[in-house]
Amino acid sequence: MTAESVHLPTHRRTRTPFPLLGAAVFLLAYLAVSPVTDRIAALPMPDAPTAEVYAYFTDHGAASIVTGLLQLVSVAGFALFLCSALQHEVPSPHRFAARIIGWVAAVAMVVSSAIAIALPLFAEALSPAAVELGREISFFAGGVVHVLALGGLTLTIGLWAAWSRPVRVMAWIAAVPALASAASLVWYYTSILLPAGRLLTMLALVVAGISLVRGRSLGDGDDSLR
Repeated sequence: MTAESVHLPTHRRTRTPFPLLGAAVFLLAYLAVSPVTDRIAALPMPDAPTAEVYAYFTDHGAASIVTGLLQLVSVAGFALFLCSALQHEVPSPHRFAARIIGWVAAVAMVVSSAIAIALPLFAEALSPAAVELGREISFFAGGVVHVLALGGLTLTIGLWAAWSRPVRVMAWIAAVPALASAASLVWYYTSILLPAGRLLTMLALVVAGISLVRGRSLGDGDDSLR
């Protein structure tokens, strides 16, 4: 056997800018929510009286609508990341799990955004209690459910050897507070984990997008756990 007849296996790496673009939109649109909407009206605190919540949606509904629209732009970027980074001809249980968990996160945010847009439009026809219930559902979908799913996605990436080591390290850093945010359901003071987990998972996806642009992750032959 000659040297010319030996064919060593090669791993073709994914190179695409779309996951990075999607991750950047996901992050930047989210960061724009507070600066933009606070110019219209400040969002009531979670423990605000029902009357204050009702007045916010009836008198300052534009702030809620803008919030919902920016969140839809943000989740559209996230969907672009999912579609472009996780589409592949090679079947993988890890890729499948990441898709399912990722789309749970996307749908949860779409539900939250739709409620944020719809509540001001119908608030005057609803009772104060119904408006507050809608707001709580929106917070739950766009908060705990969304962030927990993002934590599950980044945990999957952290366990997925097809990603480069920097991506997996960042994914683990993001997954811990995101998954720990479940404690906010029973202990209010752990609610800080929701924005922390959300922001860190967004940054982890940006790192993943950079890795894909550089061709450092998701090769054809290394789709396994370590």
